Formats: sequence, structure tokens, C-alpha cells
Amino acid sequence: LDYSPVLDDAGKPAGVIAIISETTEKVKTELWRSSERERQRQMFEQAPGFMAMLSGREHTLELTNVSFMQLVGHRDVLGLPVQEAFPEVEGQGFFELLDQVYTSGERFVGSSLKAQIQRVPDAPIEERFIDLVFQPVRNPNNDVIGIFVQGEDVTDRLTAEDALRQSEAQFRTFAESMPNHVWRAKPDGLLNWFNPRVYEYSGASPGELDGEGWAAIIHPDDVTRVAEVWQNALVSGIFYETEFRIRRSDGVYRWHVARSVPIHDPEGKITQWIGTNTDIHDQKTISQKLAESERRLQLSQTAAGISSLELDIATGTVFGSEGFWDLWGLTPRESVHVSVLEGIVIPEDNEVRSTAETRKNGTAAPNVEYRILHPATGEMRWLSRHIDFVHDDAGKPIKMFGVMQDITARKEAEARRLMLTHELEHRIKNIL
Repeated sequence: LDYSPVLDDAGKPAGVIAIISETTEKVKTELWRSSERERQRQMFEQAPGFMAMLSGREHTLELTNVSFMQLVGHRDVLGLPVQEAFPEVEGQGFFELLDQVYTSGERFVGSSLKAQIQRVPDAPIEERFIDLVFQPVRNPNNDVIGIFVQGEDVTDRLTAEDALRQSEAQFRTFAESMPNHVWRAKPDGLLNWFNPRVYEYSGASPGELDGEGWAAIIHPDDVTRVAEVWQNALVSGIFYETEFRIRRSDGVYRWHVARSVPIHDPEGKITQWIGTNTDIHDQKTISQKLAESERRLQLSQTAAGISSLELDIATGTVFGSEGFWDLWGLTPRESVHVSVLEGIVIPEDNEVRSTAETRKNGTAAPNVEYRILHPATGEMRWLSRHIDFVHDDAGKPIKMFGVMQDITARKEAEARRLMLTHELEHRIKNIL
């Protein structure tokens, strides 16, 4: 609205001229520009990287965002030239770069630049690393009037990356020096690294065993089982352990135990698997031979009608062979306390058997015969027991080993023979 008075010849108001112009579009445009400036200001303030607007050849700070203020310790720097605002930066080359950008009109981009900055007032100067962009700002005549500064403090990221590199180097040094096979797999289970021991053992070339290539050196009879156990570990994310045969470079298969553990990130997500293969072929062979020997011993004991026992003197725990439990009329078990066996011995023969005292001092009779009352049938049976002791370094008995045999048939035969002898003597006397 524009109102103006209309004057007569005498210079007195005689009327009013009213000029009305519709400015709806103009007002809308101004409101949009205002809101746009506010939106840009909020974006500027909330940007994750630091930002600042510098004006003139003195690079005076006109505008900064929150991240910039955090970087410089929330100093009151607005309206100050950068050299005055940040005196500790003198001599580090940043002021010279600003002059160069302002003079040349060409922007500067720097990555991981080292800067000595006082981030906390009155605190020691810290060494930080920053990614940095100096962008020249021009007026409508294309003259440089300022510089827009944008960047990011990457110190923590570089520190983490350096720690990761050191950790990786330490792992490789450790893994490569180990005598065992060491390998690594991605979260999906595909193997992607092996230490030199694997290649030396298998004769494979680096990279040949990556992915699913490792299956080529596993015994064909073990591949399916091993793959199933490995897949279950991947799904459950738990410790992996199994045994299988791995082909040596000369074609011989040897037994190994494989173990692997998942490595998690701070959020608990599996990032990789670290595993080892340990040669157990000799132990497994010895164990098999020992098992075969024990089986032969068991069969020979069964054939001879004898059984073996082992008694831990300190605890009174008795371990028996396969036929031992049947000999005493007990169900098969791993062990039993000696008091259970003592309770089966007929009371009249308690003086014959060993006691806690005679076992402790090693004076128990080595060879004895006594009767038991069979728990299952109630039948009286004769047992023969032969023992010996194992002593510690001080000569104290710690174990008692022995063999036992059911001699009921022999005892009954002796009784019959004695009865026949008496009968024969009686008849001869009558004849005489």
C-alpha cells in the first residue's frame, strides 16, 4: 500500500492517491528464502564434520558450527583472524595454505593432516589428525572474498586402524611361528588364510586351499562329517572341535584335531573364525593299540576266569575290570567304595580281608581267600584275591592293584575230595 496526499494550488491537501500492489508472490519468496536459510543454518550446525566461514585476507572467523567449536576447545573466536584465534597453529603450514587458496582461488584438499591443537583451555597441546578442505568463496564479480573450511577429526579412526594393523601383524607373527596349523575363515565359513605350516605339510600352493579348497586334503571318508560339524558351528556361533585325517605332501593321511573360535565385534557380530589343526596321529595310534591291548587283556582275563581291581587308598574308591562286578554280584559300573564290597564279605571272614589300616600301612596280606554272600542270588561264593601296592616317592602306599577269581568250584571239589577220603579211610578201617 502507498498513500500520498494530493495538494491544491494553495498547497493544502485536497485528496489522497492510493497505489495498491499485490505482493503475495514476493512475500512467499521471501518466506521461502528465510526458511531455506534457517534450514541451511541448522544443517551447518548439525553437520558431523567441523565447518567455518572465513572472510577477507585476514581470514576472519565469521561463522562456525558445533563440531568446529569442539575441536578448538569452545574458544571465543568469532570476529578474530585465525592467527589470533589459534596462535598454537603458527608454523604448521595451515595459515600459509589459507593464503595460497585466497590468492590462487583454487581449493585445497588434505587427508590425515597432522595438527597440534589446544582442544581444552589451559590444557597441553594435543596431536590430532584431520581431513581438511579449504574452498574459496567468490562474489558475483568472481573475486575471492573468503574461504569455507570443512573437515573431520580422524584421529580416533586412524588410531583404531593403526591398532588393528598392529594386532593383525602380531597375529600373523604369532600364527606363522606356531608349529601347529593355523587358519582363518570369514563369517560365512570360507577359509581365507593359512600359516606356512599348512602349506609345508600339505604341499599345496598359497591360495589353493582358500574358500572350500581345503576339502581337497581331507580324507574322503571324513569330508561329509567334517563339513556338517563346521556348518553347525557356523549356525550356532559356538566353539568348533572335531577330528579328521589330513593328507600329507607324500600322500599319507594323519589324524588331526581341529579347533576354532569365533571372533566378535563390540556389537557381538562374528567378524571371523580363528582355527588350528593339531597332529594327534601318534597319540591316536597309541590309544588304539592301548585299547586293543586292554581288550586282549580283558579277553584273557575272561578266558582265565579272573578279573582285576584298582583301589585308591586315600579315597577308598575301587575300579574294576569288566568281569569284576559280576564276580561280586553287582551291576556294571565305573567304580564303587570299598565299604560296599566289605559289606558283601561273610562276617566270619572279615579278619582275612584287608582293612583301611592294613591298606594304609601296606601290611594287607597279599594272597587271601574269603567267602561272600552273592547279593543277587544269596548264594555263598569263594573268592581268591592277590594284591600288590604302588608307593609314592616317600614309600607310602597310594594304590592297591590285584586280581580276583571265583574259586567256589575248586573249594567244593576239595570238600568232596576230603569227604571221599574220609569215607575211604572209614571203609578201609572196617575191612581191616
